[in-house]
Amino acid sequence: MCALYGIHDYSSCFNSKQKNIILTVLSIESETRGIDATGISYVKDNKLQVYKRPVPAHRMRYNLPPKTKVVMGHTRMTTQGNEERNYNNHPFFGRVKDNTFALAHNGILHGEKELRLSMNLPKTNIETDTYIAVQIIEKENSVSFDSLRKMSETVRGSFVFTVLDKRNNLYFVRGDNPLCVYHFSKNGFYLYASTEEILQKSIVRLGIEKLHHHRVPIEMGDILRIDSTGDIDKSTFKPVEYYSRWYGYYPQYEFNCDWNVETADKNTAEYKYWLAMLKQTARLYGYTNNDIDELIAEGWTLDEIENFLYESEDEIIFDRVAR
Repeated sequence: MCALYGIHDYSSCFNSKQKNIILTVLSIESETRGIDATGISYVKDNKLQVYKRPVPAHRMRYNLPPKTKVVMGHTRMTTQGNEERNYNNHPFFGRVKDNTFALAHNGILHGEKELRLSMNLPKTNIETDTYIAVQIIEKENSVSFDSLRKMSETVRGSFVFTVLDKRNNLYFVRGDNPLCVYHFSKNGFYLYASTEEILQKSIVRLGIEKLHHHRVPIEMGDILRIDSTGDIDKSTFKPVEYYSRWYGYYPQYEFNCDWNVETADKNTAEYKYWLAMLKQTARLYGYTNNDIDELIAEGWTLDEIENFLYESEDEIIFDRVAR
C-alpha cells in the first residue's frame, strides 16, 4: 500500500553524510511496498522542507543540510492521483496558525470527497485520498494530540499517519496498518519503517544491528509524539467502523504488532478483515474477489498476494492468475 520510514537523530549521533546513507538504505528497502514516488520532509533553519519526486527510491539522491534531526520519508504505490503530478505525492505540506507540518500516509481512505463537502473544506487540485487528513488538521488549526485525534476519528479507511512539524516533533498515528519503531537509546536515535522486516534488513545493511535497541510499543489507536529532545508522549484515539461500498461495515480490530495473519485462524474476524482489505486493494488493479480466492485456493499467502499486487508487472505471476 506504501511505506513509511525515517530517522529521529535527537542526539546528533550522525553527520549529514551518514544520515543520507541511512535514508538511502531505508527508502530502498521500502521499495517493496511502493516504487511510484518517493518523498521526504525535514526542518532546515526552522522551516519545514518537502522534497518529493515521481521516481522509485533507488533513483533519489539525498543531500540533507547540517544539523538535520528528523527526516520523515514515504515510498508510494499509487492507488489514487497520478504520481506524475508531483503534488499528488507524499509527504503533503500543511499550515496552521503558529506552525507548519508535513503528513505521510500508508493505507487507503474512502469517502474523502463527501467528507470534504460535509465539513465545508476547500476544494483542491490534489487528487490523493490522503490530503483530506491534512485539511482536517488545518481546520482544527493546530498540530497536537487533539487535532490528530479528531482527524483519525473522522477519516474512514486503513491508515498509519506520520506527521512532522517545524519544531521537529514527530507524530505517529497508528490505525490498522503496520508500523515498527526502534529506539537506539544508548546512541540517541530512532529509526522507523512500515514493517519490522524492512527495518531489520536496513540495520543489517547499515551494519548497526548489534547496537543496543528496543522496539517502541505502538498499538492500533495510539498517537505517539517524539519531541526534538527524543522524549516520548502518548495519547490515544478511538478506532471507528467505516463503510466499504463493496464489503459493508468493517471495524478496525484491536490487535498487537505481533499478530500474524498467515498463522491466524481463517475464521477469525481479524483474518476476514485483512482479507477484505486485500480484496479491496486488488479491485484498484482490476482484479476480482474470485481472482484472490483462486490464489488462496492454490496456496498463496496474503503476503504473497500483496506482493503480487505491488509487483503486478511480473508476467509470470500474471500467467498464474490467468490460469
